[in-house]
Amino acid sequence: MGLDGVELVMAVEEEFQIAISDSEANECSTVRKLVELVHSRLRHSSTDPCLSKHSFYLARRNLISMLQTQRNEIKPDINLEEIIPKKKRKKLWKEVTMVR
Repeated sequence: MGLDGVELVMAVEEEFQIAISDSEANECSTVRKLVELVHSRLRHSSTDPCLSKHSFYLARRNLISMLQTQRNEIKPDINLEEIIPKKKRKKLWKEVTMVR
């Protein structure tokens, strides 16, 4: 995992107040895998809304806005490196984790 990936993991850890091990971070190559990992760490009850769905929609909304792309282009299994241009990654990693 490169520096951009490490920064993304650190931003997610800070935003959700969770810890992600290096081995877990290396497994998070898609949006879905990252959302599932975060969801597995958050406490929730049966009356709470689906956190994984909510997390995906939030991440997708931010990615659409930042990348100026269409909604159908951001799918849970898409590789993050395919949709985020290398030149803009550091800045976009920070922005994508911000709740709006």
